[in-house]
Amino acid sequence: MATPPLTPCPACSAPTARVVIDLDGDRLPPHPRCTACAVPQLSIGWRSTPAAFLGWAPATAVGDWRALEQIVERAFWRALPVAPNALKLNPDQCLRRVVFGAIAATEKHTLWQAGLDDAVVECLKLDLRLRVPRLRAHPEADLRVVRVDDALHFATTHGAGLRVPRRRLDQLMADRTGLAHRWPALFAGPFVDHLRLRD
Repeated sequence: MATPPLTPCPACSAPTARVVIDLDGDRLPPHPRCTACAVPQLSIGWRSTPAAFLGWAPATAVGDWRALEQIVERAFWRALPVAPNALKLNPDQCLRRVVFGAIAATEKHTLWQAGLDDAVVECLKLDLRLRVPRLRAHPEADLRVVRVDDALHFATTHGAGLRVPRRRLDQLMADRTGLAHRWPALFAGPFVDHLRLRD
């Protein structure tokens, strides 16, 4: 892939190249940092299965998710000429995503490796927040998928993790259209994270 053009670091304005990450590998590389001030930078990457374009921003930038959604959309269309050939054929079928921080980026990678629909997984998180008393009592708690086998294993910043059988996700998948109608924001923009609904 061609090297992206230089962009100013948001912290120190030094010219910085966006790092291209390998989303088809087994794990994500370390988060890139500005060579001048060491502040974490936005990086981008392509994935072939599912077809996806990911913008990976520092966790501290999550408050700017609306602006980052627009940046990722623009970056996607600018980068399309140097995208893998399979993605050029159906650009509208390519997922565009923005994530904040290494934990969220790793979660997205885990879900895609397991062939899961990340938007429906976010709906499952909303379901858990309604059903699990300790999550309901701590709306600020983070909730992330850390492993997928016959169940989805969640880590949370409040208390022990959660294990949810795959059949619960399958039930939600069967009602994907209804979920998209109920929570359209999770199925529309690149920031596919239930945390966006807090605003």
